[in-house]
Amino acid sequence: MAESPGLLEKVSSKIAEVIDNVTTLKITTVIGNIKLANDGQIPETLVYDGAVKMLVTHINMLQGDITTVLPAEALTDEPYKALQTFHAAQIQEGRNIVQANLEMLHELFRNIQTSNAGPG
Repeated sequence: MAESPGLLEKVSSKIAEVIDNVTTLKITTVIGNIKLANDGQIPETLVYDGAVKMLVTHINMLQGDITTVLPAEALTDEPYKALQTFHAAQIQEGRNIVQANLEMLHELFRNIQTSNAGPG
C-alpha cells in the first residue's frame, strides 16, 4: 500500500516543528512535596505543597550552554552530596535520551526520503 504524499509531508512538517521546539533540555530535581493529579499521577505542571528546594539544569542543545542552579547549602551540606550525584546522573540520562531520539529521527527522515524516492 503506497503512502500518501500529503501524509508524508504532514509527518515531515510535524517532525520539523518538534525539532524546532526542542532546543533546551531541562532537568529539575525537587526536594519536597508536590500535589499529585486526581488520578495519583505526577501532573504535567508541578504544584508544590509547601517549601521545596530544587536543583535545576538547562542545557541549550544548539549552543551547548549549560546552566545549573542549586541552593547555596548544596555546596556545603553533606546530605546534598548524594542529591548532586543523583542530579548529575539525571543530566546524563537526559543526554542519552536526546541522543537516542536524534538517532531515531535521523532514521525516520532517512526512511521518509527512501520511500519518497520510489523505484529507481
